[in-house]
Amino acid sequence: MDSADSEFKECGTNDGNGDSGFLKVVYRPYIHAQDYLSLAIMFRDYRIEVNGVDLNELVEVGVQNPYKMNRVEGEILTYIHEEKCSVMLAELDNRPIGFMIYHYIFECILVVRNVYFVREYRKRSLLRAMTFSVGHVSRVFSQTFSKRPPKELQGEKKNRHHIFSGREFDVWENIISPRNRSNKKWVTDQKTEADIKE
Repeated sequence: MDSADSEFKECGTNDGNGDSGFLKVVYRPYIHAQDYLSLAIMFRDYRIEVNGVDLNELVEVGVQNPYKMNRVEGEILTYIHEEKCSVMLAELDNRPIGFMIYHYIFECILVVRNVYFVREYRKRSLLRAMTFSVGHVSRVFSQTFSKRPPKELQGEKKNRHHIFSGREFDVWENIISPRNRSNKKWVTDQKTEADIKE
C-alpha cells in the first residue's frame, strides 16, 4: 500500500437513521507514537481470547542494564522490530476496532501473524477488506491451533489449503481469486495523511 490510507464501505446494519447500512471503515498503517495504547488494549484482549493468557504484567528485559517492561509492549515491539512485521489498524469513526500484524512479501503474498477485531465487528467481511487494503494480494498464509481452520476470508473456503501440521499449529494457504480481488462491492477511496490529521 502506498502512503495513502484505504477507506472501505462495509455492509453493516441499517441503524434506522437513514444510513444505507454501510460501515465506513478506514484501514491505515500503525503509527507507534499515536496508536500504541489502542493497539496494546486490543492485543491484550486478543491474547486473552485466543490463548487464555493475560499479558498485563511486567517482565524484566535487558542484560547489562535490566529494566521492567509491560509484556504486551514487549510482544508488540518484538513483532515490529525483531520480526520486521507491519501493523494495519481498522478504524470506525476514528476509533480502532481491529488490527492485523503481517508480512507482505513480493507484492502479492500476505502472511498474517495476528489478526483481531472487536467482537461486535466480526463477521462483516472486515478482514477481507483489510487484506485487500494492503495491496495486490493473491495468497494469504495464516497459522491456527491444530485442527482449527482459519475463520478469516470465509468466502475463500474452496481456495483454502492446509499445507502443514505441527504438534500445536497448522498452517493454511488461501488463494485469492482474481474475481474476488476486483469485486465491485468494495468501494475504495484514498485518504492522504493530511486528510487523516484533520
